[in-house]
Amino acid sequence: MKADIDVSSKQADLEKRRKEEIKKVEKLCKKEQNEVENADQGKTPEERVARLKERIKKSILEMQKVQKKTAKMGPNGVIAEETKKIEGELQNQVKKCGVLKNLCNSMLEKNFELYLKHEEVMAQEREKRQELSEQFN
Repeated sequence: MKADIDVSSKQADLEKRRKEEIKKVEKLCKKEQNEVENADQGKTPEERVARLKERIKKSILEMQKVQKKTAKMGPNGVIAEETKKIEGELQNQVKKCGVLKNLCNSMLEKNFELYLKHEEVMAQEREKRQELSEQFN
């Protein structure tokens, strides 16, 4: 149940991050458009074309960076990382459980051995007391 809540909250976080990245890309595009429009006033058509090509290349590189970043935190990426993390924690817990089980079993065996030894000593003491009581009677 808790894992379902964690996964849904992770998906909500992922969607929020995606929306933020889309806003960043849109803001970058508007900025680029404004810079191109303002910077090209009074320049020759060849200079405008060269500047526009530079801006397009720069914009494409920025968008690729954003896409790579969002691909890393894609739905499968985040969930897969969380799944691996949970599986790793589960494996650690299973190992700890096995170690604790072995420890408990060894303690129970030693406790049982001590109990048997105690019973043997008590039986010997009873016999000695009986012999002593017979000697005095």
